[in-house]
Amino acid sequence: MGLGGLKFWKRRRKRFHEALKGISFELRKGERLAVIGRNGAGKSTLLKLFNENFQPTLGHIEVNGTVQALLHTGLGFFPDFTGYENLRSSLLYNGLSPGELEGAIAEIVDFVELGEFLHQPFKTYSLGMRSRLQFAAATAIHPDILLIDEVLGAGDAYFTAKSALRVKALTGSGCTLILVSHSMEQVLQFCERAIWLEAGAIVMDGLALPVVRAYEEYARRLEHEAKEAKASARSGSILANDKIREQVLSDVLERSRKVASGALAD
Repeated sequence: MGLGGLKFWKRRRKRFHEALKGISFELRKGERLAVIGRNGAGKSTLLKLFNENFQPTLGHIEVNGTVQALLHTGLGFFPDFTGYENLRSSLLYNGLSPGELEGAIAEIVDFVELGEFLHQPFKTYSLGMRSRLQFAAATAIHPDILLIDEVLGAGDAYFTAKSALRVKALTGSGCTLILVSHSMEQVLQFCERAIWLEAGAIVMDGLALPVVRAYEEYARRLEHEAKEAKASARSGSILANDKIREQVLSDVLERSRKVASGALAD
C-alpha cells in the first residue's frame, strides 16, 4: 500500500486550508508504522483518507486488502447492546461466518478479561473497557490493514502491553498497521517505523526510535521557547510564530542527521 503526491484541502471556519501537503510513502506488507505530530498536523486526516472516509484533493492512494479502522472509541458499537451482542454484530458484519463466530468470541472473551461486564450494556463501560472490546474485535478478524487512531490511549499499561503482542503476532502473519498516537511510549511498543508530520507535511520518516527522539526534542524546544516568550512578555504565541518554529525544526533535524551519521553523540 502507499500514496503519492497526496494533498487535501480542509474547510475550517468558512475557509479552506491545506491539511496535507504533497505526502508520499509506501508501506510493505506486515509493516508497523506510527504517525506522530502535534495537534492539527494532519495525522487523523491521513488515516481517514486511507479508510476512504473522503477522497484526496490531489494525488492517489493505493490500498491492497481489507481495512479495519479504530478511529473513535465506541464507533460502530451499539450503546444498548451488551458486550456479547456487540461482538456478534461486529464480527458478522466484518465477514466472519457463523461457523467461525463462537471460536472468535471465546478467544476475545479470554483476551479482554472483562468477565461479567460482557453481559452489561456497552454504554455502561468505561473508556478503557470500550477500547479493549473494540480492539479485540477488530484484530480477531485478521484484517490486511489495521488503522488505529488514539483508541488504545484509554487502556491501562497491562492491556497496552497485551495489545502490542497481539499486533506483532498479526503483523507477523502479514497484517499492516498504521497507528496514530500522542504516546511516544506506545509508539515504540507497537511500531518499528515512524513518520513525523508537521503542518501537513512529512518532516521525518525512518526507524521509530530516532524519529521519536527528534520529535520529543522539537516539542521540548517549542515549550521552552513558549515559556521564554511569556517571561519576556513578547507579543503573540510562540507556537504560532512560523519563523521561530521553522528555525527550531531545522535545528532539531540537523542535529538528528548528525547523530545518524555519527558526527554527534546522542
